Amino acid sequence: MGKVKEAFKNMPIRKSLMLLMGTMILLVVLLTVLTLSGLRALQGRLEKGRGLLIQGYTLEIGETHGEVKVNPSEYEFEDLQGGKKLLYEAAGAGNIIFPVIYSIGGVAAAACLFYRRKLKEPMTLLSGGTQKIAENNLDFTVSYSSGDELGQLCQAFEGMRSALEENEKKMWRILEERKEVNASIAHDLRTPITIIQGAAEYLEKSAGKGELSFPKAEKYAVMIRTASERMESYVNSMRDLMCLEEVRLSPGKLQVQNWVKGMEKDLELLAERAGKSLKLIPPERDFCLFGDPTLMRRVIENLTANGLRFASREVTVTVTGAEEGQACAVKVEDDGPGFREQEAADACLPFYSREKEGEQGHVGMGLYVSKVLCQAHQGSLTLENRSEGGAAVTAVFCAVSHKLPAM
Repeated sequence: MGKVKEAFKNMPIRKSLMLLMGTMILLVVLLTVLTLSGLRALQGRLEKGRGLLIQGYTLEIGETHGEVKVNPSEYEFEDLQGGKKLLYEAAGAGNIIFPVIYSIGGVAAAACLFYRRKLKEPMTLLSGGTQKIAENNLDFTVSYSSGDELGQLCQAFEGMRSALEENEKKMWRILEERKEVNASIAHDLRTPITIIQGAAEYLEKSAGKGELSFPKAEKYAVMIRTASERMESYVNSMRDLMCLEEVRLSPGKLQVQNWVKGMEKDLELLAERAGKSLKLIPPERDFCLFGDPTLMRRVIENLTANGLRFASREVTVTVTGAEEGQACAVKVEDDGPGFREQEAADACLPFYSREKEGEQGHVGMGLYVSKVLCQAHQGSLTLENRSEGGAAVTAVFCAVSHKLPAM
């Protein structure tokens, strides 16, 4: 019985309705035939019990023994009286009433059974899910295992709910990151603004008292210029950050070995300027990847430049393929001090920077931009320390559709 119910549940709506109505029609016809046969049999028994009234007859005398035989010529049955008459008439009416009752009851039973077996559960789930979405509550699931159209509708509804939930989480992450960015900007701009204000006040007071000498004026002018340049770097970074949210992928089919070879000279130039050496290791065998080569290259350049900042002598860039051309991993390793405690988790935040001695103006956007661009390729960015010392940053790019937006 359970298998029959499961098969009916998975049956297409049109087919299940036709099967249910056909079964009910057969049942109604069978009940009607049995009922009418029973009523006619009852009427027959009632008719047999009536008396015979002879109104005319003829006599026939036998030739051999002289017996007399009465042959009725006119006769009629007695009318039924009392309860027998009522029962006979009720049986006659039943010949009309019962087929109508069976037909109406069959249609009603088929409709109720169809609603209970095919419509009630999915409609309840969809109605409840719609109400929860209207209340901005996406913390639920719509689970209805059926192969019919309503089962497919529930699966589509669950897919829509899952997409809405993911978009809501994404928007929440964006808002949280925006808050962190705003807080970071307010904190980091405070220092150059304070320097500019202090230097300006000193110059104003010294000039008013006639105590301003050229060496002091030059010193404070340099301080103001340096602070203003730092503010300009933050403003430019903010502009880049806003533009990053509007970036759209322009993916195409690229041969990874050729793509890596095309970056080699630029990466070597970065290493030469930093006074370090660079080792670029392409994949052992070539493969194709569907992605945006320009944005992927920007990630590699950011990670390489960041590695060169902290490397003692050398940076190694290793490119490998994964999942039969469906992903590409680029690992950038340096022989520097590595990440400090908790720094691997914080280094990808916007405007996070570990200042080096003698270095100014670095606003800490490289790893954050790289993380966003990796996520645009449905990939990831991971940071870790090497066992032999130094840091390792791995960017993973997955094959993407040409219709997929970056943000």
